[in-house]
Amino acid sequence: MKILYKWILIFLFTGGYVFLLAGIFYQNLFWWFFDEKLKQEIVALLYVNQNRFISGILASPKVVTIEEVDTMQNFLKDPRVIDALVVNKYGQVRWSKDSQMFGKRIEEYQQDHPLPTDAIARSYVTKSPKILPFEMENKGFYEVTVPLVSQGDIRGVVSLQVSREETKETLSQGMKRFYTGAVGVVAIFLVTGIFFIYKFVLSPITDIRETIDSLSIAHPVWPAEKMRSDEIGSLQRSLAAFLDKLRAAVGRLEKDRKDVGELEKSRWEQILKVLVKSGGVLVLDGDNYVMAGHNVSSFLKASQPSAGRPSGSKTVLPSGPGPAAGEKGAPALAPAKVHLLDFVTSTELLQLINKALEKPGSSSEGSVILEAQPFNVRIVTISSGQPQDQRTVVWFEPQKV
Repeated sequence: MKILYKWILIFLFTGGYVFLLAGIFYQNLFWWFFDEKLKQEIVALLYVNQNRFISGILASPKVVTIEEVDTMQNFLKDPRVIDALVVNKYGQVRWSKDSQMFGKRIEEYQQDHPLPTDAIARSYVTKSPKILPFEMENKGFYEVTVPLVSQGDIRGVVSLQVSREETKETLSQGMKRFYTGAVGVVAIFLVTGIFFIYKFVLSPITDIRETIDSLSIAHPVWPAEKMRSDEIGSLQRSLAAFLDKLRAAVGRLEKDRKDVGELEKSRWEQILKVLVKSGGVLVLDGDNYVMAGHNVSSFLKASQPSAGRPSGSKTVLPSGPGPAAGEKGAPALAPAKVHLLDFVTSTELLQLINKALEKPGSSSEGSVILEAQPFNVRIVTISSGQPQDQRTVVWFEPQKV
């Protein structure tokens, strides 16, 4: 899988996971905030108006005043308030939505209108506000009660039953906005991340690949003008340094191989000079190029190079040690390597050589005619671990007439 696709999957998985956790956290946070706000708002509303109730009770202990009635009616105009009740310190109903309950004992009131909680009794005993939750018809509510205290003496209790549905609706709207904004943020980061990866990761990698594909095998050099200044540039500089080391190593290897070849050629020529008293000998490398020779120029004349091989002056076969180049009588030696097919046209000789190549270590013998002269030929292939390191020795001996 490509880097971009992997990153998109990882980002979506991580973003979705964080999105879910943040949603749970913010939902709980918003619910707590709106819930606490509702409770504090109702308590503050009762505290602001408690002096009106205390003044009314002090002015008219038995009968509710007009000001108290107006205040309670204003409470009921709030869509969140579903019921309201005022109880004096004697446990009598001072005000209720049901006017028939005025002056009744709280016990009688509960027979027709059961109280959802004991918040009124708790506020009366503790002289402090109470907020108790309850449910009705699968909906959530609070009963908020505030004691009416004057000069350290409790005069009554005001109770409001408040719906929590508006809070739930506010929470739902808030979470919808949160999720919409969160999806937008995730989308922005996703698009930004895709652009960043494509621009600063994938494109430089593509450039590096194209540069590597365009390098010359013979002389691999990293273009200096394509070096970047960021981390990708550090990678390019490392590749350039590696190519420098590679060129140096290849150069040393070629030099060592050339030196070894020259040493082997010199040894073959010395060996052939000592061992070969009559006839001539050719030593071929693994690719059937002439590595060394002795006394073969007299009966093997080189022809023009074959098609597909470098052209130039006539190829001259190596004939073993002789006068150095430049000395009087010294033949001109071409530096290019000579292939067997450049000068051998005898089908019999080629068949003998192929036979020897097929069975390294075993000699093959036969008679061939070269330049209208009959020769006895003995051929042996010296095997090696690497095909290019094997050697084939071809020994020509003139037939006696």
